[in-house]
Amino acid sequence: MTSTTEQVPGSEQMAPDVATGPRGRLARFVGAFAVGLTLTAVLVVGVFVAFDGRYAGLVLPGVSVGTVDLSGLPPAEARDRLAAAYAGLAEGTLVIEIPDATVPVPYATLGRRIAAETLVDEAMATGRTGDPITQAVTRARLLLRPVSIAPRVELDQSTVAARIAAVAALAVRRSIDATITSTAVGYLSTRGTAGRAADATS
Repeated sequence: MTSTTEQVPGSEQMAPDVATGPRGRLARFVGAFAVGLTLTAVLVVGVFVAFDGRYAGLVLPGVSVGTVDLSGLPPAEARDRLAAAYAGLAEGTLVIEIPDATVPVPYATLGRRIAAETLVDEAMATGRTGDPITQAVTRARLLLRPVSIAPRVELDQSTVAARIAAVAALAVRRSIDATITSTAVGYLSTRGTAGRAADATS
């Protein structure tokens, strides 16, 4: 007995089309998503590299100290700008009161100034810590929400200590004992004087 197989007319339309079926659409979506994700990653890396190259050795945009914008400045210029903006810190006088005297000490003689070196180092480090992804996110935030570092003042500690010691020395008074001296006409007495010490350290 001989058997033959014939295709039923129209059966080619009944066979499932893998390319247009649910699985095919899902595969195309996953592929497109992967390609898009890869292109986005490449774009982000490219922008990051270009941004990093543009601001290599410079303070990143959106970074300031107080009200002084340091964006795009090299460290030396940033320090000069801070020194100029806060030059007034050297003006004025510190008044130290001790018994029997008031001693003025000009701030300029104490080396009172903005802590430019430390603040610029902090400004340079802003947006440059962590892994590349963290840095990219931080830098993007800087553009939207700038960061202001609180100004800090510094003094020449050795000069301050020397000036305080000198002022404290003015407050020291040696004690004098009371005396009674016999003379031809009677006794002569002198009153004693209490001494006074000063603790320059405190």
